[in-house]
Amino acid sequence: MPLNFRSYLESDKDIEVGKYFPSKENIRAASVLDNNGILQSMEDNEQFNLRAKKIPYSWDKYGEVFEKLFPLIRSEDFFVDYLVFENPDLNQQKEFLLSLYEYAFANNEFFNDKMEEAYANWQDDDIALIKSVMRTIETISSDKPFKLSMLSNNEAEDIAFARELFEKAITEKETINELVTANAPNWDTERITIVDMILIEMAVCEFMFFKEVPVKVTINEYLDIAKEYSTPKSNMFLNGVLDKIRIKLTEQGKVSKTGRGLRDN
Repeated sequence: MPLNFRSYLESDKDIEVGKYFPSKENIRAASVLDNNGILQSMEDNEQFNLRAKKIPYSWDKYGEVFEKLFPLIRSEDFFVDYLVFENPDLNQQKEFLLSLYEYAFANNEFFNDKMEEAYANWQDDDIALIKSVMRTIETISSDKPFKLSMLSNNEAEDIAFARELFEKAITEKETINELVTANAPNWDTERITIVDMILIEMAVCEFMFFKEVPVKVTINEYLDIAKEYSTPKSNMFLNGVLDKIRIKLTEQGKVSKTGRGLRDN
């Protein structure tokens, strides 16, 4: 985003310079990202460019965002204060970019609407993504070049895990339904919400087939998901059902954990 914002500002500055009576104030404001070493490092970073190519949308298509954002941030203290520096040092550049992101993400409804338009899961992932961006900027130093802070330490492994979990939840659906019926006697499986049933299926699959995932980790994660995406009492219901299923599967020798999976079980 900042690289595209810089391009927008360069165009805005060119327009102002070409006027019969150009405004020095406007030119100075539009030069705010000129000679920014962090942005230059970002632009030259192979890892960043490879990731950027995989993104199915471009900020170049959202010039209207910058048209609305720029007039707003010009009056903000962080923007005005930064313009005082003719040659801002690395820490000053970092602080400015962090403030820019914070303002855009936290205070600009139009900006967030456009993020959701471009990325359907923005409301779910915004906090994690914003933290990743902030962490990337914060870790830059004179002796530590620009390096993306990744959401995952092993993306390929995470994708493989998700695919296997998805496939197991489908192939083991009938078996899991039988377990739910036996351990939730007061509930007809058809009365259980779709979200709750999916969460139960996934959790039971982790119990049985993912040996390195601790049982407590599985339960806690799915309870957190239930709190966020299901009904108010879903996490209590899931906690009871999953605990009963866990006990039964353990007694039957169907819960076998190894390595990291042995922790806190």
